[in-house]
Amino acid sequence: MYDMPDRRPTLVDAETARASARREVETGPQQDDPQFRAWRGAAPGEPRLVHDLRGEPAYWLVPVRHQGTTVGAVRVLASGKAAASIAYRAGSDLLALNPTQILKQAGSAIAEHRGERAGAVLLVHDGPPGREAWRVEVLRDDRLLRWIFVTPGGIYDRAPGNAGEEQGIPGQ
Repeated sequence: MYDMPDRRPTLVDAETARASARREVETGPQQDDPQFRAWRGAAPGEPRLVHDLRGEPAYWLVPVRHQGTTVGAVRVLASGKAAASIAYRAGSDLLALNPTQILKQAGSAIAEHRGERAGAVLLVHDGPPGREAWRVEVLRDDRLLRWIFVTPGGIYDRAPGNAGEEQGIPGQ
């Protein structure tokens, strides 16, 4: 029996992710696409690490900021390659949710009267990249019962585990 090598590429650091996002902002879709008009004169913000469902670092989501407002994001793969440019519409900024808001939304689905409580909060992709959400663990007696996923559009929950839903990240 031998160990299988880890085929996941080494994740670039936050500054490399920001530099990749900066190149995308400077030369990207805002040049020709009216949906990205707000990107003109924008700059990358603080990169946020997105994890897979196992909790392993997967890629970066770098907010694009213009005049104090987040107008979009750039998804930067582990290799440092910019994989997607995202133009935010009003109310669609996942990174604008703070821990208090995340836990408040998740709390509506936690049955405290049955001993359930919120556990760790983690930014994940639930399935393929692009399906980012805040994952909140629901615990009872320190045992993981389920996950609640919080997005700007609402919440959903399901049993923990990969359940065939986690997919690899292409193009790394």
